[in-house]
Amino acid sequence: MEWCNRLHKSFGWKMIGYHFFIEHDGKLSAGRPLGMTGAHAKGNNYDSIGVAFVGGRDTRNKDACTITEAQWLTLQKICNAFRVLYGDNIPIHGHRMYKNTFCPGFDAEKIDWDGTWEDAEKVIYPKG
Repeated sequence: MEWCNRLHKSFGWKMIGYHFFIEHDGKLSAGRPLGMTGAHAKGNNYDSIGVAFVGGRDTRNKDACTITEAQWLTLQKICNAFRVLYGDNIPIHGHRMYKNTFCPGFDAEKIDWDGTWEDAEKVIYPKG
């Protein structure tokens, strides 16, 4: 997470723009406090929580969906915790809903957040 924090600070921001950050192994790190407006979805930061995960590039440094099972399981736990805190009907969107970007590499709106990794994997990595 530190590299992302340094990157965001280089933009002149106070700190990392995300509230949470998930490493390849699923380890969760806290970024901005939830009470602080994020800097992750321009125009939509005031009423959203930013969660980022390491990845999104292949070995050639090209856009690629690289989410691991461990990352997804952590992301699922976070999303479900948010649903407990804020209600079952909170929307879960990927970064690309707000910006012309590849991120997160899959359609977050099509994920069954109560389902299994195997179910999510079919949406994240559809067979050609």
